Amino acid sequence: MERLYFHLSLNYFCCHTLDEQWRIISTFNKLPKPKLCVKFDKVECFQVRENTLGITLSVDDNSEQLAQRYVAEIEGALQKENLVVMPRKLQYPFHITLAGIHSQDDGQVQQETERAVARLNALLSSSDIPQHEFCLDQFEWNVR
Repeated sequence: MERLYFHLSLNYFCCHTLDEQWRIISTFNKLPKPKLCVKFDKVECFQVRENTLGITLSVDDNSEQLAQRYVAEIEGALQKENLVVMPRKLQYPFHITLAGIHSQDDGQVQQETERAVARLNALLSSSDIPQHEFCLDQFEWNVR
């Protein structure tokens, strides 16, 4: 059976040169890696660009605060190394992307997606589904 893997990005280091990305990785590798445990509490839909919608599973408020504190420590270490980073708190909240939907008929896809998101949120909020905490203990870099 094929396994499906998701990721949760701690930060987005776009717009850096390859040299800067390697300096970021080197600095990060010197930092302690706590076990970061988060819970997810809502499914959201957002417009990525024209004719493209994204569906995400977002962390709850406590997890958002915990993750933001950890990432602020990373950003502080990077700033000490004279690396400029866009603060994570100014970016999209912590989430896992579940799907990207592309269509030429944006209106119909938007309606169908919003209905699906509403059904998923109803399931998430029901007491039939136990709340699980997910702990991040593997850190990988995606350098482009």
